[in-house]
Amino acid sequence: MKKEMNGKTKIIGLIGENIENSFSPFIHNQIIIKYSLNFCYLPFQVKEADLNKAVQGIKALNIKGVNITFPYKEKVIEFLDEVKESARRIGAVNTIVNNKGNLTGYNTDLIGFKKSLQEDGKFVIKEKNAVILGAGGAARGVIYTLLEEGVEEINIFNRTLEKAKKIKQDFSPFFPQSSINIFSFGQNNIKDKIKEATLLVNATSIGMASQID
Repeated sequence: MKKEMNGKTKIIGLIGENIENSFSPFIHNQIIIKYSLNFCYLPFQVKEADLNKAVQGIKALNIKGVNITFPYKEKVIEFLDEVKESARRIGAVNTIVNNKGNLTGYNTDLIGFKKSLQEDGKFVIKEKNAVILGAGGAARGVIYTLLEEGVEEINIFNRTLEKAKKIKQDFSPFFPQSSINIFSFGQNNIKDKIKEATLLVNATSIGMASQID
């Protein structure tokens, strides 16, 4: 069934960079059609220099809400009116809700990743170890979830150590029972760490339209 738009159609969407191949518009619009909702989900390609203007445009255009994807999950926080506590602790926002001009940031990656772990009832991460590739906004949500679930050890690999160090600095005080180790991709122990891991998560941009290689 084709979705019909009218003067009352509410706009929601996705803000990011290099999102030409994102499945989000297709998935969300299929849900909108299935439940006969008067919404339309659109992709918004935004350059970093225009991020603040794009966020303010949510208010100006009365866009009801947007998802935030790579590479703006961390950068967008400073432009919001309010950030929920869990998102502030994680240090990343993937959803913005416009409530009468007040923009509130949430992190639903936390819920989504936790549910994906629970789909297989036999999988338990508590007291296990994990390897995380990447240290951006997506990685922060994944790592926070694993720490909440009682993971024993997390090994973070990233191209540079600065972001990984910041994650360890931000999260360690809240989860002293878990060990967070950081490495660069250039270190030769990555294969050994992956072999020892119960869980491996790719939170890098590899696989996106401009990062196929």
